[in-house]
Amino acid sequence: MKNLVLAMVLGLVCGWGVSRFLRKSDPPSARGAGPRGGRITAMVRTANDPGWPPAPDPRELDALRAAAREGHPTSPYREALFSMDLVRSLDGEALVEAFLAGQIRDELEIAEMFAKLGADDPERALDLLWEIPDRSRRSAAQNALLRVWVKRDAMGALARAAALPDTEFRNLLARDFAMEWARQDPSAALARLEELSRLSGPFGENLAESLLATWAQSDFGAAEAWVLVQPESPPRAGRLDALLLGHVAMLQAAEALDFVLDRPENAALQKHLDETLRSWAMGDPGAAVGRFAALPAHHPAWKETEALGGAAAMHQLMVAKTRDAGTVLELSQQLPEGEARNDFLLGAANTFSSNDIPAAREVVEAIPESRQRTDATGMLTELWMRQDPVALSEWLATLDPSPSRDSGVERFATLLAESDPERARQWAETIGDERERGHVLERLSEKKTGE
Repeated sequence: MKNLVLAMVLGLVCGWGVSRFLRKSDPPSARGAGPRGGRITAMVRTANDPGWPPAPDPRELDALRAAAREGHPTSPYREALFSMDLVRSLDGEALVEAFLAGQIRDELEIAEMFAKLGADDPERALDLLWEIPDRSRRSAAQNALLRVWVKRDAMGALARAAALPDTEFRNLLARDFAMEWARQDPSAALARLEELSRLSGPFGENLAESLLATWAQSDFGAAEAWVLVQPESPPRAGRLDALLLGHVAMLQAAEALDFVLDRPENAALQKHLDETLRSWAMGDPGAAVGRFAALPAHHPAWKETEALGGAAAMHQLMVAKTRDAGTVLELSQQLPEGEARNDFLLGAANTFSSNDIPAAREVVEAIPESRQRTDATGMLTELWMRQDPVALSEWLATLDPSPSRDSGVERFATLLAESDPERARQWAETIGDERERGHVLERLSEKKTGE
């Protein structure tokens, strides 16, 4: 039995060796052709492997593509790979001949051709750009050319662009060259900012901001440092603002908020604090409130505490879907008593008022008597009146005399006057502040007289 197994193993090994020998001796045409194998692999090897088929005729690429499709099911992917291998198998002059003969037309093939040609003769490749009427294909070719040209000789590419006539083509080329240079060597590109802006013509406006934004994608700290060492001037300030705003837009919500909060001196960033804050608090109000609670007492971000409360309430409504004011009230306890906490509750109450009257009422009742409670009561009254004026009137009747009650009654009486002027006047009579009561009664009287 052991001898039988040994014989089988030896037979398999010998058979594999013979098949490998025979496969190596097969002519190229007898080989199996995968998406990148077969004839095209042979074509790529022609320069170093005598006896292989000759390189393809650059004027017959379409015929070769058609021949490759014969006998195979339609496969755009396989056909695209075959066609790309055709392009890669050609040398510089053959590439130009195939291109001018209309044998290289696909956008990816054109980009491949210009990258290959640009590595050897970028100026010839630049001249050929004029031969591409389609803007999309020309853009793909130009980008491929610029990538290799900047890497090979950025200063030479700059000199060539400067020698071109001042046309839209030159302007666009210079701008795109500047952007590619910034991707590869941003400090070198910015060192030539004035010249690049001039060569870009009308497309050079805000070029510095664009180059800095490109740099910031790979190294924000270096881009910011470059701006900060420039002399103080309006352009420097504008570039710094644009850089910071662009960077914060790329950050996740928590990172973005920290980024803004850590730069209270930047007015442009602080204008976006509201939006940044809402984005984080909508997803994680507890973390956002905790971050705020750690801020120094006089940090300018405290002015956005109302927005924080509104976002926390919206989280309960839209994300947690509990319509629970209790969670928001618990969060408010992390904030210092006084204006900050009251603003937070005002924001939450106003958000709840538009979506959940019971939750809004609970929050309003938790606000100490203050400007914020007065504002919140007025908002709640206005929105509650549209849904259930009877329940609203019953709630107003339970409130102790106070400025916040006066605010609610004033709104209630004004809205009630549309349907019941006499009852509205009776409610207005209960306003505690004598001056406010007189103004409301006078307004109601004028309205009744006008009717």
